Amino acid sequence: MPQDDLLRQKIANLQNLWDHLTEKLTGLQQDTILETRSDEKLRLSRLIDEMKKERDEVEQKMAYLENRLREVIESDYSGGIARNNQAEHERLQASEDAYSDKRAPRPNRVISQAEQ
Repeated sequence: MPQDDLLRQKIANLQNLWDHLTEKLTGLQQDTILETRSDEKLRLSRLIDEMKKERDEVEQKMAYLENRLREVIESDYSGGIARNNQAEHERLQASEDAYSDKRAPRPNRVISQAEQ
């Protein structure tokens, strides 16, 4: 599997995890609002803090992988351009060589009086 595909897959997996954590956080925040017991509110608050921390870590990993993917794509793109430029240079050189062969000076020939 190419490196960019692997990075895309990892990013997609992290995005799914981030979405899941966000849904859980939303539910816990709603539960905290509805909760009347102070000890349960405190427990939910700690759980929310832990989940936010986990979500932030996932977000940082995603950002890192997205930057890495961008680097891979840019290097592939610039490498492709370099290869294309080299190939184009070689094609031009070959056509110039072929053209110069056709335009090579012809040997001087003596023109006979019959041709004049």
